Amino acid sequence: ALLAFALLFTASMNYILIVVSSMVGRSKEVAVQKCYGASGRNISSLILAETLVHTLLALGLAALLILAFRGTVEQITGTSLGALFTWQSCLILLGVVGLVFLLTGVAPSYLFSKISVASGLRNYRESKRSWKRVLLFVQFSAATFLVTLMIIIGKQYDLMIHDDPGYDYRNVLYCQTAGVSPSVRQKALAELDRLAFVERTASCETLPILGASGNNVRKIGEGDLFNYADLYGIDADYLPLMKIPVIEGRNFLPEQADSTQAIVSRAFADKLCLLLGWQDGVVGKSLQFTAHGHSAIICGVYENIRVGSIQSQDNRPSAMFYSKTPEENLMIRLSELKPEYITRVTDIIAGLMPDKDIQVIPYKAEVTEQYASSKLFRNTVMIGSLITLLISLIGLIGYTQDETTRRSKEIAIRKVNGATAPGIVRIIARDVVLMALPAAVVGVFCSYFTGENWLAKFAEKVPLSAALFLTGSLIVLVIVTGCVVLKTWRIANENPVRSLKRE
Repeated sequence: ALLAFALLFTASMNYILIVVSSMVGRSKEVAVQKCYGASGRNISSLILAETLVHTLLALGLAALLILAFRGTVEQITGTSLGALFTWQSCLILLGVVGLVFLLTGVAPSYLFSKISVASGLRNYRESKRSWKRVLLFVQFSAATFLVTLMIIIGKQYDLMIHDDPGYDYRNVLYCQTAGVSPSVRQKALAELDRLAFVERTASCETLPILGASGNNVRKIGEGDLFNYADLYGIDADYLPLMKIPVIEGRNFLPEQADSTQAIVSRAFADKLCLLLGWQDGVVGKSLQFTAHGHSAIICGVYENIRVGSIQSQDNRPSAMFYSKTPEENLMIRLSELKPEYITRVTDIIAGLMPDKDIQVIPYKAEVTEQYASSKLFRNTVMIGSLITLLISLIGLIGYTQDETTRRSKEIAIRKVNGATAPGIVRIIARDVVLMALPAAVVGVFCSYFTGENWLAKFAEKVPLSAALFLTGSLIVLVIVTGCVVLKTWRIANENPVRSLKRE
């Protein structure tokens, strides 16, 4: 909704700017029509009719764009075009189009209707620039807002996909084998272990990135102490494969471990010690864990890991339990994440499980998938930023053209008196930059509050530093300045005699 408003409002302001700028060229036309009896209402109706034609043409073009980019539209909206354009949504669309029509038609029609016959026939020059400057100010603010917001979202997305969750998932594959017997899983792990490019294999019941269900822990014979994120069964190779450090006690030892042994996170151990007043730590203590049907001895403590993703993090302490047989998620760490290695692993597992639809997935792909909505939002804002910036530059080009036309005599006289082309360009550019600077400040403030609100849903967030907002502002200011310089350079180098002759 925010993007749609920014785009529509910027486009509307730009349309008004273009129509108002055309007043100089159309003043004689309006004056002649008034000489033949046209009233102010007739002139207003003419401008409104033109606006209606442009609105209908824009709707037609929008329909063609939606059909041409149907896949992208359905991805962004998360629904098919048929489901998107219901009669209710079409009514809303008509309402929005009606508001845009009124916004872009009423103000220009009023201004045109006020052009007098005398001023129109005397080569009317529209010297009041307040309309144009206000409209450009709004466009520059919207462009800075979206560009800066795009940078914030891009930085946050990079933080999420490159974040350290407490375990190393690089070069790790996993394969879900629900419904497969433990003996077949064991055979698959043994076959994979023989491959030269496989560093280690393991199994687990729950992937940390997908979150965890909850169970309670209690002192034997007493009430519940607290609820924890239960990662359920793992084998002895799981922690080494995921490179999760054991900071107290030890990892499971296959020759000694059984299903009555557990290993808990640092946060789990700290909370137990605090609640029960244990001074000697938790290793070796026996506790009851609901849903496991028996008590378990804590044999070790691992460093805290993230359960879930940054945008849906489970802040409860976690625990894992030893499983004698391979669990349904087979984990494979490769020396390198090469396509041919993934294909080879897939072929081996599929050969042992011919009745299953086997999918071997890089763990990193699962992590990236958790942030798909943020990536989609980033791409949407990026598209919106580019379109808004393009619209603003179109308006800026029109404004610069009008200014150089209006000040052509001034520019010619300055050149006759020794002014250089860079000096002329500097005069025009300074006027635009002085307008763009406060607009950039407004856009930055809007992006700060919007970005802060969006980042509030993440457990970890990118810091909103001054450098980030300065970068967004500079991008817009550099593009605006460059556009003005390119547009005025030809006029600044024009022979002043030609300008004075036209005058």
